[in-house]
Amino acid sequence: MFGALKDMAVSSAVTSNLAPLVEVYCTGFKATVDTKNKVMVFEGLPKGESAPVRAELHGYRLHQEGGRVFIGYASLRANRDWLRALVEALLPQKRVLLPEDTPYDLLKQHL
Repeated sequence: MFGALKDMAVSSAVTSNLAPLVEVYCTGFKATVDTKNKVMVFEGLPKGESAPVRAELHGYRLHQEGGRVFIGYASLRANRDWLRALVEALLPQKRVLLPEDTPYDLLKQHL
């Protein structure tokens, strides 16, 4: 039960932090984090589209390199070929650089 509550809180925090970054492109953005299975799911309805897009990062991990914080992942699944191709082109090293002020130690406890 505690794990589910923790995942809900983490999912809510990720959604609220990322939603402003994608609101230009889509509505109804939502992130879901499964900390036990190390899966992050991102869903949103692109503006002008009738069906939502979905991307799943499997095997995510948090790490530091050169004082910067990254979230890496083992594999990506998407419900649209173009979305998968775009993410793979933009993130060839399968990792996302987080903002400089990211609290690594705090995130490490929750992810």
